[in-house]
Amino acid sequence: MKFTLPSLAALSALVFLAACETAPTTGTPPETQNFDAERAELAANPAARTDFVAKCTTATARSSATDISNMAVLMDTTPARAPSTFCQRMTQGVVDGRVSARDVEMGMAGQMTPGVLQVLQAR
Repeated sequence: MKFTLPSLAALSALVFLAACETAPTTGTPPETQNFDAERAELAANPAARTDFVAKCTTATARSSATDISNMAVLMDTTPARAPSTFCQRMTQGVVDGRVSARDVEMGMAGQMTPGVLQVLQAR
């Protein structure tokens, strides 16, 4: 099985951001404009966290079968559970402060950070 971390990193960032609301244009990339505010909202509001995970899961499930299969291997889960597992782990990583705006930026550039890898592998 061909397994490429850069493609998974980019996929991870794109899917995770697809579930986010786009921030107003201020010259700062949308993926980092409201990161701290989004983190605080997800931490403080269980309903918002549930909604976020649901949107993320829907977006992730639209990925190719190969990408989902690769995500499943990375996270040690089944392909059927990979989208929800990915979103739950990433969301919890953001809430816990283990996933930063920089991690998301690196994912957009196709680079998975060690911190995101640990979050996705539940370590």
